[in-house]
Amino acid sequence: MPTHSLDLRQRVVAAYEAGKTSIRQVAKRFMVTKRTVHRWVQQYRQTQDLTPKQVGTLGCAVPEA
Repeated sequence: MPTHSLDLRQRVVAAYEAGKTSIRQVAKRFMVTKRTVHRWVQQYRQTQDLTPKQVGTLGCAVPEA
């Protein structure tokens, strides 16, 4: 699954934080899911950062056959 650009994340959060619209309306406007808007807003409020989180398990040992 490709990650969304940092620019898009910032515009989505800014639109919601402006306080004149709902998560549903922001999601529809930017063509992302309501859950995505919620996660990005929550991430921004907790960390003040919107960079994508690391995905995967680096450093995990792969069992040999």
